[in-house]
Amino acid sequence: MDQAQHEPWFIPHFFGLPSGVGYEAEPACVDLDNTHVQDLDGAERLIRVLTLRPQPSAKKGALLFSETDMARLLNMILDTSGAPANDVIASCEYVIGRDGCSVQITLTLNVVTDPGPDRRLAEGIKALFFLDPEGVQRPCLITEAGVKLAAEDYSGGDVLHGALVCRVITHASHQSVRDAFIARGVPAADIIQISAKAIGDTGVLSNTVFIRLKPGYPIDRVPWKVPLQEPGFCLAPRRVAIQGHKGCLICRDLGHSKSACKCAKENLCGRCTFPFAALIKQGKNPRNHDCEGGPTGYGAAHLDPLGDGWHQIWVQHEASRSAPAESEDPISSRLSDLQAARDLADIARAQLALGGKKKKKKKKEKRKEHPSPAPGDGQPFSFPRSVEPEDLPPIGPSSLPVE
Repeated sequence: MDQAQHEPWFIPHFFGLPSGVGYEAEPACVDLDNTHVQDLDGAERLIRVLTLRPQPSAKKGALLFSETDMARLLNMILDTSGAPANDVIASCEYVIGRDGCSVQITLTLNVVTDPGPDRRLAEGIKALFFLDPEGVQRPCLITEAGVKLAAEDYSGGDVLHGALVCRVITHASHQSVRDAFIARGVPAADIIQISAKAIGDTGVLSNTVFIRLKPGYPIDRVPWKVPLQEPGFCLAPRRVAIQGHKGCLICRDLGHSKSACKCAKENLCGRCTFPFAALIKQGKNPRNHDCEGGPTGYGAAHLDPLGDGWHQIWVQHEASRSAPAESEDPISSRLSDLQAARDLADIARAQLALGGKKKKKKKKEKRKEHPSPAPGDGQPFSFPRSVEPEDLPPIGPSSLPVE
């Protein structure tokens, strides 16, 4: 059996934590994707999605996949790789793809070192992508319903398939983000996962936080802003965006895009159409506008459309800051030393200016000794512009001197 590890449809770079571990040669890859996330319990996780497709293609809606089929597939991966399941796989779940003809299995892996979780499962995953001697992909699993499934893709992803993904830019803790969503009316049971996107393959978490809500969660119930406190700053409302939303990003209307949105053109709040220009005219920060609640709670009784409540929180926070600690300067001559350096700089500038004046004077004297010729002296003869070409004497054999 030949392994299809260099076929374009097989993307083997998902086995990558340390390069080259477990391989004689690292397979070529176009786009590295080591997606690390931080889960609710604070542990670091690695999200991978395994896609299976029937052979031959099944009719839409005819694909059956059960928990037993899932267990058999995981056993195949673990038996081949020899990896302990409890140490590598934190959780797994499957959904039928949107096309109704594929199975998407999401594996949440524990991030361990030397080697990483992808490396521990590498041999088991690669075994799913075998080809027949004729070059045809071999099915890796026959389900209880008799459907032959072949592995199509194994990749990292920013979303759990089917989940509604919200995005918040914040450095606040994930527990604070969870509490903020709950305070704005999202049931705790509907929050599947909160994770932060990593910066490349460094493992350093960025300030982009993804909140995954259960599949089918209504978009009109997703908060527009949530109260969060950044490290070193006060509590403030943070905007919530919906990842992959196909409608308008400003007002969340599915009927038009951002370019056709009235709120975007007129700088209005996408939820209540409050004019931000009115806040700016009053010298207020439009980011403090909150039409869902305010610092005191959620609902109509706590609305803060002008942002006065959030501004007061900021004023109190700034007033509570401790004064900068005084530090005694061990160098008492710091100012006099600076003055000495400035005096030397003045001398250098004066010398530079004097040199420039002498150079200009020499150039002027040279021009007086060798004045430029007057117009017409030593210059080639030229006709005035008033003389037309037809007025010139003809030049030809008749004009040559006769010997």
